[in-house]
Amino acid sequence: MSRNRLSLAVLFACAGAFLSGLLLFDHHGVGSATVQGLCGAGQESGCEQVSRSQYSSIGSLSLAAVGVSFYGSMLLLLAFGLASSDAVRESVAGVALLAFGAALAVDVLLFGIQAFAIGAYCRLCLATYAVNLAAVVTLLPVRSKIGAVLAQTEVLRALSVWVVGSVVVAFAVGAVDQALASAGARQDTDLLGASEPAPPAPEPEPPPTAEPLVSAAPGDDGAAARLESQLQAAQARIRELQATLDDPQKFQAYQEQKAAENFERQPRVELDLAGVPSKGPAEAPIRVVEFSDFLCPFCRNLAGAFGGFMPQSQGRVAIFFKNYPLDQACNPVMTRTVHDGACELALGGICAEEQGKFWPYHDRIFAQPPTNPSNDDVVRLATEAGLDGNALRQCLSSPGARAKLDGDITEGRRLEVNSTPTVFVNGKRLEQIGGFLKAIESEAKRLGLPMPSP
Repeated sequence: MSRNRLSLAVLFACAGAFLSGLLLFDHHGVGSATVQGLCGAGQESGCEQVSRSQYSSIGSLSLAAVGVSFYGSMLLLLAFGLASSDAVRESVAGVALLAFGAALAVDVLLFGIQAFAIGAYCRLCLATYAVNLAAVVTLLPVRSKIGAVLAQTEVLRALSVWVVGSVVVAFAVGAVDQALASAGARQDTDLLGASEPAPPAPEPEPPPTAEPLVSAAPGDDGAAARLESQLQAAQARIRELQATLDDPQKFQAYQEQKAAENFERQPRVELDLAGVPSKGPAEAPIRVVEFSDFLCPFCRNLAGAFGGFMPQSQGRVAIFFKNYPLDQACNPVMTRTVHDGACELALGGICAEEQGKFWPYHDRIFAQPPTNPSNDDVVRLATEAGLDGNALRQCLSSPGARAKLDGDITEGRRLEVNSTPTVFVNGKRLEQIGGFLKAIESEAKRLGLPMPSP
């Protein structure tokens, strides 16, 4: 085995590690702008659909992390080969060929899952499959040397060191995977804003009006000085506003402050919560009502954020889910359909509530939102969530389910809901999701509730 071929295999392993690293970050929703640029964003992204599917993890470990560990292990092995004698190099290359061949067999299985189970293709995943195929082709000439691996003490010593190094790499990647999972959870929580006082942000102010701007007549030094002073003051305020806009923390603080002020000014409205699926204590003093669409990516993010928030709410908050599908098939206010099949999923949620299993259904749909789902798709997904498929199929076409959906949509229209998610906290509309935690604090103070312990 020539050094050139082994060096080429090293390059393929580096490429695989890079691609798997991108997929790892995207899986946890942290710093995935590069992936979105390559695969597309939101519902149109095959990478997104594959990453959020139930097949993207083995327990708590993401498949992307497995990929990073594999390529890291291959880099160690191939590095040993490059630094060894010709005989050892050929034996090491044979082991690498076996490893890449096994990875390619797994790739065939994963490709089948994308094609038949998920119905979407991850371009970066396909690129790693191509990397493994190229590595196999590159190392194929050494296939006859595989049987000689165990015949050399030097080879066994190198492989022992490689195995130990691979275990270290796997533990390190596992730690990174868990750290990214925590970062992704914090990112979901950050969506709701900050509950503690935000750092002060300068208020943008209008141009000075205490003194009218004057024109300096020739020889009028006093007027010229006043004009210069006014211009300097205006420029200082412009710089102050620009600093707020340029500093992400200051700008976020400014937005959250405005959101809190807007929430306080909102009127309270009555919402019908009879028979509406909820999470949290039935007598919770703070009631959050969300108008949502199962195919809305922002609603999906909010569902994750609420999932992280509820364990910290200490029984003070209940969250209610109302349907507002952005689909002309059931929502007459829509001038065009934004999410094909959203009506079917909404009806599925209503029928899931009749079986007492709305939240398993809710979590299953948001875990892997389907594309343009039919009734058969809704039944399949509901069955995967543990529901009775036959009962759900009958419910989907029942007048009662459609009447409940029409009731949610009618109420949304009355409240001038025109986008999803739209959230109400104790009947007051929340204009920005980033002001959620401050709105909860505001209501807790108004009701005299004890503040949660840190």
